[in-house]
Amino acid sequence: MKIQNGKTRIIIGFALSLLLLGIILYRLEWKEFFGALEKIQWRWIFPAVAVCITAGFLRALRWALLSEWSSQPWLHYWRALQIGYLFNNIFPARAGEMARIVVISRQRAIPFLKTAAASVIDRLMDMSALALIALWLLTYSLPQNPLYASFRKGIFIGIAALILMAVFLLSGSKIKTMIGWLENRLGDKSKRFTDWGEQIIDGLENVRNPFRFLLVFAIAATCFAFDLSGIYLMLWTMGWNLPFIAAVTTGVFMALGASLPSSPGYIGVYQAACILALGLFDIAESEAVAFSLIWQSLSLLLAISLGGGSAMYYGLNISRTAEEAAQTPSW
Repeated sequence: MKIQNGKTRIIIGFALSLLLLGIILYRLEWKEFFGALEKIQWRWIFPAVAVCITAGFLRALRWALLSEWSSQPWLHYWRALQIGYLFNNIFPARAGEMARIVVISRQRAIPFLKTAAASVIDRLMDMSALALIALWLLTYSLPQNPLYASFRKGIFIGIAALILMAVFLLSGSKIKTMIGWLENRLGDKSKRFTDWGEQIIDGLENVRNPFRFLLVFAIAATCFAFDLSGIYLMLWTMGWNLPFIAAVTTGVFMALGASLPSSPGYIGVYQAACILALGLFDIAESEAVAFSLIWQSLSLLLAISLGGGSAMYYGLNISRTAEEAAQTPSW
């Protein structure tokens, strides 16, 4: 059943990407597209790359703290993170999310579910930090556009996720007691699920302390500040004089697009996200497609160089790791 569901997601992802790409190419003004590429100011590319790489270092530190509460192994987590980015660019269905968990679980000899629990919180913090940053900016610079009403609803959902995550983390002992009660009531039938539950709760032990939780969340917010700064520098690369809120909007739309089923590298999805986001700031569709092409090309180059180098460092068999990631338990 799981394999069938995985194939269905892959088919839907490719179909969505092809549909969006077809519509975008049909509407594309080629003269405007190439004109935007000719105006690129390459001097901003290098600062943008440096900012994005720094964000990766911070994400690795955050993940290491969530998983082991130690900064010592952060380089292992950074390599696993880069391998995950590589897999997202060459395999469908966001294969990198599972691949990075497989890699760090193997390299650090940590139980898979414990690593997975820290990874889930890692991603939830991404969502929550982005929601809070976007809310703060939109409060002071909210364009009169009906799309922003839905945008704000999404932000409040992200904040709700943050609150639920904090409650879950800080009440871990009570949840563990509840798991024990279920195991006593249901017996062997529930053992598999209660074992999983206990491993997940143990995996979150490192951030149940409020101070630790706030520290890790502060790192998460800093990560997104770097991410959005990288996008802003890339907007400068296109020669556009746009406010910082444009970078926030583009980042949010791309993040939402990345959550949809798509082909490897989010082809088609990123183009549509950039058209929708930058259209709010009067950027023509074809120019927005040019921006998305530069952003994706840069992301792919970094994924191949950093992720490929990390895979070579570990002597990783990419196809075998992809198979292992695809066969991980569905929880």
